[in-house]
Amino acid sequence: EEEEEEEVEEEDESEHEEEEKVEVVAAVTENKVAVEDEGEKIRNRTLLLKELKPLNLCNGQTEDKQNGAARNGTQPSSEATASRLCGNPTVIDDALEKIVNNDADTSEVNLNNIENVSQDTLIRFAEALKTNTVVRVFSLANTHADDRVAFALAQMLKENTCITNLNIESNFITGKGILALMRALQQNTALTELRFHNQRHICGGQVEMEIAKLLKENTTLLKLGYHFELPGPRMSMTSILTRNQDRHRQKRLQEQRQLGLERKEGPEAPANPRTSALQRATPTSSPYSSPKSSPWSSPKVPRNAQLKKNAPPPPPPPPPPP
Repeated sequence: EEEEEEEVEEEDESEHEEEEKVEVVAAVTENKVAVEDEGEKIRNRTLLLKELKPLNLCNGQTEDKQNGAARNGTQPSSEATASRLCGNPTVIDDALEKIVNNDADTSEVNLNNIENVSQDTLIRFAEALKTNTVVRVFSLANTHADDRVAFALAQMLKENTCITNLNIESNFITGKGILALMRALQQNTALTELRFHNQRHICGGQVEMEIAKLLKENTTLLKLGYHFELPGPRMSMTSILTRNQDRHRQKRLQEQRQLGLERKEGPEAPANPRTSALQRATPTSSPYSSPKSSPWSSPKVPRNAQLKKNAPPPPPPPPPPP
């Protein structure tokens, strides 16, 4: 009986091993099929990519044109190609050259959303703007600018007297860089709008209170693109901007009045001959003064005589009979 039981157990173990082998073979087969399907998908995707002509997102040219330019020895600049991935048409090298040359037609420089632009390049822009007298708007939002760029911009604002709008939103500037810009505004009287919202690093309550304190003496800033988290600095900044806007409005009205006075006091325009003729034909006032009134009062008229005078005339007499 013991031998029979051992034989039965051996048979059960052999059957169990065979079932495990069958399961392993089935799993291997399924994995092989899945790998083959994935390989087929990858091959199809590769063939599709080969059939398409990929566009170069940096400058909008196909690879054929790029290769032709390379063969002709006209390689595009690395800053002008590798950095323009989001549709911004600005060519970095050309824009920097125009700023350095103080180009009269370049009143706005837009570097927004240009990726892979180096921090050194942004610093060169700030240094070039120190002596520029044409650019009014400078935007470098979402360019990964950090505190080094903020410090360079602060130095630029201390010397530049023409830029009125600066946008540095969506960057990596910390509270130190923001405060450096606020301190620079104490020596700047041209900037009217500054936008620095949505930084990677949160400014914090201490920085917000310092911003409101530093801008208390500023009289030219009219718009500030930043949402204060604390109500105290927010209310202080609102009152400061309202005060500056009122002063700006009063200054503009005063300039308009002054311009109107200068126009009135300035040399008269050439006379119109038709207007001159009409003025000559118009009678002028007499050079002699009006007669003086009598010092004596008029004689009083009786009331009955005044009533008779004011009465209507009598009807005419009837005609004589025939």
